[in-house]
Amino acid sequence: MNNLTLNVLGAQCQPVADGVIYASTSLAMPFYGRALGGYIQDLGNNRVRISDNADTLFEAITHGVKHSKDRELHIKELAKSFDMEFTDVGELAVVCSADRVDYFFSRFLEASFALASSTLNWHPAHKKTGAFKQEIGSILTREYKERLKKNVKVTGSSGHQLIFHFAIDSEMPEEQLIQTISSSNSSVDWSVVYGTLGKMIDVSRVSEAKRLVVIERADGEELASASTLLSTKATVIPFSNDSDLVNAINRVA
Repeated sequence: MNNLTLNVLGAQCQPVADGVIYASTSLAMPFYGRALGGYIQDLGNNRVRISDNADTLFEAITHGVKHSKDRELHIKELAKSFDMEFTDVGELAVVCSADRVDYFFSRFLEASFALASSTLNWHPAHKKTGAFKQEIGSILTREYKERLKKNVKVTGSSGHQLIFHFAIDSEMPEEQLIQTISSSNSSVDWSVVYGTLGKMIDVSRVSEAKRLVVIERADGEELASASTLLSTKATVIPFSNDSDLVNAINRVA
């Protein structure tokens, strides 16, 4: 089981427990900072179970999506349309024969992407903007040019591929991983703060890369609270202007 090779989108498999592997791909969930993948469990008798371990639903919840009976029904119908089930504990899952794992893993990825996409319609409106990320990206591109990469994938200690908004000197000893957090009406998006903290914790256990969070200016108390929380696992840079941002990044390098 641990030697399983999937011929699906260059999927990479690694063992995470006895009889369980995690297969990651080059695809990413829309909006969310995690690459698509799934857990494949050997059930014996030539049967396997493919599951997201409720990761897709968890990503939506951490970004402010609320549960409702109508939404749960929608997700269950969506899963059914891909020959999957949506379990009572929030998993997207399917059981299949081991010799058909390629086919069902492909369907599972389609279902995962569709599920993540459907949750975007349930986000609070201010969570949909990428304007701040684009602004920071423009500044970093001008300053660091070919040293800058966007949407960089890093495998965390959990086995998940985490996607960081930017990286400077990627895959080099001096690598800097950068995540941005926007605010709305001077209010920090706390669901994104907690999601970013989780990502920083996950990658800190397996990587020596420097971790930075660029956060948009917000109410003084909220900004201070968010910065204190995030600073346990990353260098926090409240954004004020282009030159101060670059100087702060260069001081970390």
